[in-house]
Amino acid sequence: MKTRLLLAAACTAAACLAPAGLTSASSGIKAPPVAHAPARAAADPVTSDGFDALIYDATLYVEVPLAGTFGQDTHRENVIETIRMAAANPYIQHAVFMINSDADSGQLYDKEVVGIHANELEFHAVIQDALFLATFPVFFSDSIFVTDGARVGGMPLKRYFPPGSQEVLAKWVGITTNQLASAAETRGHNPDIVRAMIDETKSLHYWLEGGEIHVTNTAPPSTGHLQDYEHVTPLSEGETVFLNHDQAIKFGLAQHIEEYDAVWVGDLIGAQNWTPANRYGFVTLDLAVIMNGLAPLQEGLDGLNNQLPAIPRNSENSNNPQIERLRDAKRALDRGVDAIDTVAEAVEDLYATHPERHVYFPGQYGQTILADPDAWANDLRQSQQLVSRIRSGLNTLQNAIEALDVVRMGIVPNFGLNPDFVDPYIEALDRIDTHLKGIGEYGNAHYWDDIYKVPYPEDEYGVTYG
Repeated sequence: MKTRLLLAAACTAAACLAPAGLTSASSGIKAPPVAHAPARAAADPVTSDGFDALIYDATLYVEVPLAGTFGQDTHRENVIETIRMAAANPYIQHAVFMINSDADSGQLYDKEVVGIHANELEFHAVIQDALFLATFPVFFSDSIFVTDGARVGGMPLKRYFPPGSQEVLAKWVGITTNQLASAAETRGHNPDIVRAMIDETKSLHYWLEGGEIHVTNTAPPSTGHLQDYEHVTPLSEGETVFLNHDQAIKFGLAQHIEEYDAVWVGDLIGAQNWTPANRYGFVTLDLAVIMNGLAPLQEGLDGLNNQLPAIPRNSENSNNPQIERLRDAKRALDRGVDAIDTVAEAVEDLYATHPERHVYFPGQYGQTILADPDAWANDLRQSQQLVSRIRSGLNTLQNAIEALDVVRMGIVPNFGLNPDFVDPYIEALDRIDTHLKGIGEYGNAHYWDDIYKVPYPEDEYGVTYG
C-alpha cells in the first residue's frame, strides 16, 4: 500500500501541491450543485420500469473532468476510474474530456491515464482552454471541439521532465513526442501539429494549394503562389506553438462548439438521443482528493519513523520517561500507518460500489429509472459502510498525528505533519456522505436538480400538486 501511495505522489512535475476540494473557483470544474431535498412523489426512489425502452434509443456518454491543475483540482485516479467505469458498462459508448486548464504545473498526463480503453469507447474533447500539460489528453480524443476564445498547445516537454543528463532528457522527450504524435495520427489528427505544440524547435506552416489544406512543420519551397499562407511560431524562446480557436478550426484540428458543455457534442457527431449516463466522474472527484492526500501523509510518517531512534532493550531503561515517550511515538506511528492503509483500501472499494456508477434516466414523479434497483440498493449499502470505514480511519489518523506531535518533543525536533492536514479529506468525505444520503433517499436523477426537476402532476385546471 505504501509503495502505491508514494508512486502516486512521485508523478508531480512541480513541487507538492496543496489539496483542493471538489469545487474550486479557479479551476473551472463544473461540479455537481448542492442538491436540495424536494418532496418525493413516488414510494421508491428507483425503478426499472421503462428502462429497456429508454436504453434502446439512447446514445450514452460520461464526462471526464479535466479542469484546473492536474494533480490538484483533478486527479489521475479519478480519470482512470471514470474511464474504467464507462468501458465496463455495455450501455456507455462515449467519454467526453471536459478540458479547461491553463496551469503550467501539476502532474504529467500519460497514456495510462487518458489512453486506456481506447478500443471500447469513443473519446471526445470539449476545450475551453487546453494549454501546457492539458495538451496531452487532446490528442487521445477522436474528435476535438473548441469554444470561443479557446487555446490549445504550448507544452514544451523539456520543462516538465525531472532534471538529468541531456541524453536521458532527449530520450524521454523523443519517446513522449512519438507516442503523442502516433496517438493523434491514429485518431485522424495531424501529427505535425502535435510536434509543433511540444517541440520548441518546430513551427507550423499553413497554406491552401489547389483547394487542399496543407499544415506541416516544413516550410514550402516558396510562398508567392500559395493561398492564405500562415506561419505559426512559438511566442518566445523555450516556448512551443499554441493555436487559438480560429486557427484550431482553420488548421483542421477542431470544430467549433457553442458552449463548454458536453450536451452539444451529440449533434456535432451525429449521435441520436445523446444522453448523460451518470455523474460518476464529478461525484467521485472527492475520492481522488482523499487518495491523493494520503501520499504526503504517508511520506511524513515514514520520515518520522526514519528519525526515531531504536528503543533500547536494556531493562534499566524501563522507567525512563524518554524511553516511554519513544514507545508512545512508535505506537502512534503504527496506528497512523494502519489507518492510511484502511482508508486507501476503502476508497478503492468505494470507486467500485458507488451507486452513481449506474446508468439511469429521470422518470415520472421523481423516480430514477435504472436497470437493477436491487443491485443499486446493495451498492448504496456497501458505499455507506465504506464511508463509515473511511471516516473511522481518517479520525484515527488525525488522532495519531496529534499524539505524535506531542510525544515527539525532545525526540525529533522537526515533524512536518499537523492534525489539521487531515481536515480537507474529512470535508471531502462529508461531501461524499451527503451525496450518498441524497441519492439514497431521492434517487440519482431526482437528487441532482440541474439534471431533473420534478414534473408534479397537474389537475384539469392547471394547478400543480406535490
